[in-house]
Amino acid sequence: MILILCFLPGFLHAQYFDGGILAGLSASQVDGDNYAGFNKLGITAGGWVSRNFSDRVAGQLELCYTGKGAYHSTKIPPSYEKRSLHYIDIPVLLDVFYKGKVVFNLGVAPELLVKHVYED
Repeated sequence: MILILCFLPGFLHAQYFDGGILAGLSASQVDGDNYAGFNKLGITAGGWVSRNFSDRVAGQLELCYTGKGAYHSTKIPPSYEKRSLHYIDIPVLLDVFYKGKVVFNLGVAPELLVKHVYED
């Protein structure tokens, strides 16, 4: 039994994962608010982990926070309207590499609205 436990790690292969962090800005527009334009910047931040299945195919899982919303103000009469939406995104992706330089992503990205703030 001790011999099996000593030689077993030589036959096992650890799984290799890549990972990283992501951050950026998001411009959003709320459909139906009657204000045109992407006039409320939000942030996007999170992390990802991926695993290559072959030279051409990989899987990727992300966990991200995304801030979205809308903002509108008028000078006469002075007023403003601000809507802030806070989401947690969980994209599950299949990456297909084409000729080593182009990557196609296919998957789903469920979102969970965690907070909604409306100011008038």
